[in-house]
Amino acid sequence: MRRERRFPAAGCVDPQIPASVFLENRCRANDKALNHIMSRAFSLRSKLLAVSGIPLVCALGLGTYLTLDRINALQEFLAFRDAMTLADSLSELMEADNTEVTNSWCYGPTAVHDNSVEIVEKVRETVAQNARDTDSAYARVKAVEGRITAGRYDPGLAGILSRVDRAYKRLPGIREQMRNGLSYQIVTAAHNDLTNSIQAIYPALLKETTDKELTQKLTAYSIYLDYHASCVQYISTMIWGHQIEVLPPDAYARYESYYRQSETLLKHFRNLAPPAISSRVDALLQDERGRWVDANVRSFITTDHWHVFIHDKAFENEFKINGEGRNRDLAGIMPVIRRDIVDYTAARIADLTFKRNATVGIVLISLAAGMILTLLAGNSISKRIIKITDGISAGAGQVLAAAEQIASASEELANSATSQADSVDETLVMLRQVQSSADAMNGNAGEATRSMQGASGAIDKSKIAVAEMTRSIEQIAHNNAQTGTILSTIDDIAFQTNILALNAAIEAARAGEFGTGFAVVAEEVRNLAKRSAAAAHSTGELIEESAASNDRSTVAAKRSNDSLAVVLARTGEVFQHIADIQTGAAEQTKAIEQISDAARKVGEITHSNVAGAHECAASATSLKQQAAHLDCYVSQLKRVAHGDNG
Repeated sequence: MRRERRFPAAGCVDPQIPASVFLENRCRANDKALNHIMSRAFSLRSKLLAVSGIPLVCALGLGTYLTLDRINALQEFLAFRDAMTLADSLSELMEADNTEVTNSWCYGPTAVHDNSVEIVEKVRETVAQNARDTDSAYARVKAVEGRITAGRYDPGLAGILSRVDRAYKRLPGIREQMRNGLSYQIVTAAHNDLTNSIQAIYPALLKETTDKELTQKLTAYSIYLDYHASCVQYISTMIWGHQIEVLPPDAYARYESYYRQSETLLKHFRNLAPPAISSRVDALLQDERGRWVDANVRSFITTDHWHVFIHDKAFENEFKINGEGRNRDLAGIMPVIRRDIVDYTAARIADLTFKRNATVGIVLISLAAGMILTLLAGNSISKRIIKITDGISAGAGQVLAAAEQIASASEELANSATSQADSVDETLVMLRQVQSSADAMNGNAGEATRSMQGASGAIDKSKIAVAEMTRSIEQIAHNNAQTGTILSTIDDIAFQTNILALNAAIEAARAGEFGTGFAVVAEEVRNLAKRSAAAAHSTGELIEESAASNDRSTVAAKRSNDSLAVVLARTGEVFQHIADIQTGAAEQTKAIEQISDAARKVGEITHSNVAGAHECAASATSLKQQAAHLDCYVSQLKRVAHGDNG
C-alpha cells in the first residue's frame, strides 16, 4: 500500500502538509501575490527610497527630541533668569527698607535726650530719604513684575508678591505713626514683615530649577539672608536696650534667640556657599570690628543674670557704629552672591544655547547625508537586484532540466524500492520459521533439564540409603564382635564349672555315703557345663560366618556407593550440557527476534522509501510547474526593477 510521505517544506506553516500539496498552494499564492503587486506596480527604486526613509524619519525624530530637550532646558534657565531679576529688585527693596528701619531710632523717646537736636534732625532727614529710596525700589519691583509672565512660574511666587504688596502698603501709615511717637517695636515689626515676605522669594525660586548646583547656590543665599536678618535683629535689640530704662525679659530672650539662630545659620551657609564667598564672610567676622562686636554680644549672653544695660552714651554710639557697620558690610556680600547666581545662570544659558544650535546643525547635516546615502544605496541596490534577477532567469532553465532528471530518477528509485520491499517480506517469513524451531528446541531442552533434575534427586536418595545400609552392617559386625567376646566368657565359665564339678565329685567320693547326693548334683552341673560349652562353640561358629557375610556385604555396599557417585557425577555433567543447550537456544531465540525486528524496520524504511520515491516524483512534477512560474516572475521583476510599470 502506498503511503504519502509528509515532511516540512521551506516556508510551510504546517509540517504535516505533503510537499506536492504545499507546492501547489505556493504556486497559487505566488500568482495571487504577483497579481496584487502588478496592480499597484511602481518602480523598485521608489520602494527602496520609501523604505530607506524610515531611518531618516527615526533620526529626525531623535534629533527633534534632543533639540526640544535642549530648548526646554534653555527656557527653564531663561525663565529663572527673569525670576532672578525680580528677586534682585526685591533684594534692593529689602536693603533700602533695612536702611530705613536702622535709622528709625531717631524717633525714639530718648533720642533727643541722648543725642543733640541737630544730630536727631539730620538723621530724620536721612530717614526721609531712606523712605523715598524704599518707594523707588518698590516701583522698580513692580516694573520688573510687569515684564514677566506669572503663568510660567509656580503659584507660590504670585503669593509671595501679594504678601510683599500688603506689607509695603502698611509702611506709609507706620511712618506717620512713628513720627507721632509710635513704639519702636511696632515700627520694626512692620518692617520685619516686609523683610520676611521678600526673603521667601529665594526658597520659592528653588521650585523653578532642576539644576543641582544652582539649587545649592540659592539655598546658600536664602540661608545668608536669614543669617543677616538675625544679625540685624540682635544688634537692633541691643541698641534699643541701651535707650530704654529696663529691657523686658521677652526682648532679652529674643535677643539671645536671634544670636543663637545666626550662629547656626552661619554654619549651614559655610557648608553650602562657594569657598570664595565664604572666605569673604569669615574675613568680615574675623577683622578687628567683627571680633569687637562678637565679644560684646557674647558678654551680654554669658552672664548668670539678666543684663542691665547702662545708659552709656559713648558705648551706645560705639556699639551702634560698629554693629551697624558690620551688618552693612555683611549686607554688601548679598550682591556678590546674587551676582554669582546670575553669572552661573548666564553661563548655563550660553552653554545650552550652543548645545541647541549644535544639535540642530548636527540633525540637519545628518539628514542631508542620510538623503544622499539613501539615493546612492537605492541606485546600488537596484543594480544588484537587476543582476540577481538575470542570474535567477538563467538558473530557472537549469532548475527545469534538473526537475525532469529528478522525476526520472525518482521513478527508478520507486521500482527498486518495491523489489527490495518484497525481498524483505520473504526474509521476515523465513525468520519467523527459524524462530519457531528455536522456540521448540528451547522447550525440549527445558523438559530434559527437568527430567535430569528428577533423576539426580533419585540417585541422591539411593546414595543416602546405601550409606545408611553400610552403617547398619558395620554396627552388626561390631555387635557380633561383642557377642563373640561374651561367648568366650561363657566358654571359660563352663570350663571352670566343669572343673569345679569334677572336684566336687572327688570330694563326694571321699565323703562316702554322705557325699552321694552331692555327687549327683556335681554330675549334673558338669553335664550342664559341657552343654553350655558346646552351645557357646556352635554360636561362635555362627558368629564367625555372620562376620564373614557382613564383611562381604560392606564391600558390596562400598562398591554400590562408589557406583552411585559416578552415576551422580555423570548425571551432573549431562545436566550442565542440557543447561548449556537451553542457554544457547534462548540466546539464539533472542538473536532471531532482534534480526526479525531489524528486518521489520528495514521493511518499514523500504516502504517509506517507496512512498518517498513516489512523493519525490510528484514533487518533481510540481517543481517543473514552479520553475515555469519562476521564469514569469523573474520577467515581471525585471520590469519592476527597471521602473517599467507596463
